[in-house]
Amino acid sequence: MSDHDFPNTSFDIHRRLGALEEHDREATAHFSENARAIRDIESRIASAGKRMDKLEVELDAHRDKYEKTVDRLDDAFETRRAVFRKVISGVFTHLAVGFSTLLVIPAVSGSKTGNPLKG
Repeated sequence: MSDHDFPNTSFDIHRRLGALEEHDREATAHFSENARAIRDIESRIASAGKRMDKLEVELDAHRDKYEKTVDRLDDAFETRRAVFRKVISGVFTHLAVGFSTLLVIPAVSGSKTGNPLKG
């Protein structure tokens, strides 16, 4: 005779209850383990979110610094360009005045030497 011949004997019922209790303990342990893992993952996600927020703030600060630096460099470039234009304009004006003076003075003074002081 086997247990299958009398499936509802008290021994069979106790054996099945024992197996169910063991299965329940294993399921509870797995459930607890999974719940801890989920809480750990949620905690890591929250920490990562906080770090990401901090990094976004830091990134924005660096962008602001970069934009200010670019603006300062643009201003400096424009200032140098304006100074260069004034210098070049002044040089050409000086050369033009000097050249015209060289051409006009001998004609006005009537000097043979071209030097109005020597006459």
